[in-house]
Amino acid sequence: MYRVIFFFLFASSVLSAQTIPGRDEAEPDFFRELGQPDENGGYVRLQGETFAPMLVKLHVELNRKQKTFMGYRIQIFSGNPSNHSMEQIQETRARFSALFPDIPVYLNYYDPDFKIRIGNFHNKLESIPTLKRIRYHYPDAYPVKMEIPVRDLYKLAHPEEEEAVTGEEEKTGQDSEENSMF
Repeated sequence: MYRVIFFFLFASSVLSAQTIPGRDEAEPDFFRELGQPDENGGYVRLQGETFAPMLVKLHVELNRKQKTFMGYRIQIFSGNPSNHSMEQIQETRARFSALFPDIPVYLNYYDPDFKIRIGNFHNKLESIPTLKRIRYHYPDAYPVKMEIPVRDLYKLAHPEEEEAVTGEEEKTGQDSEENSMF
């Protein structure tokens, strides 16, 4: 009985959800597309009272609001300023960028160490080919689970727009990483 009451309360809250103001792009309606006959004449018909369309819209909206996701990067360096000078840390980052220009490099400060991490991977398995590729130059490298900003993936998917975004950030004085020192 409690499950039924919870379900109706959840469904009523979904019904009262509003769309994001200022959105000018049309939301795709997956269920309407499924109901349309395809080139072979097949279509999907949902029978009965279904809350699936509302739940899918809720899921899409929640995903749009997320700014980070749990993923993996490969750590190639960790050191504190008392043992390594900033020039050495920057040199390590520059050397990696020269060897592997296609892999993004991130220098962050996590108290008390500077860490150089590379790549943006959805899971550990996805990081293994890159790890094997860099192991000759960085034998102590290993994957690290961390929250990755979604905008880092967007920059990789749209490199031509990166310069425009970087120019806007310089005007507003914002950093591209929360913990980034450089």
